[in-house]
Amino acid sequence: MEAFQLMASKGVDAKVANGLQHCVYVFRSGNVTGSDLAAFVPAFNGYALSGFPRIGVNRLNGSKVSAEAVRHFRHAVPECSLGL
Repeated sequence: MEAFQLMASKGVDAKVANGLQHCVYVFRSGNVTGSDLAAFVPAFNGYALSGFPRIGVNRLNGSKVSAEAVRHFRHAVPECSLGL
C-alpha cells in the first residue's frame, strides 16, 4: 500500500488497456528518484491491490535516476518495462 501511495504522490497517470489486464504508469513531473524507484518494487511483486491491473510499463519522463537504480528495478521486476 505504501508503494502505491508514494507513486500517487509523485503525480502519476494510470493508463489501462486490454480490459484491465495491462496498465501504463506515466509520471507527469519527471520527479521520481532512485530511492522512489526502489520503494515502488513491492507494488509489482504480488502486492497490488485486489482487482488492480498489472503494471506493465513505467514512464519516468526524464526523472533523474541512476543507472544502478534502474538496474535494481529491472532485476527486481523484469516483467515491467521502464521508460526513462
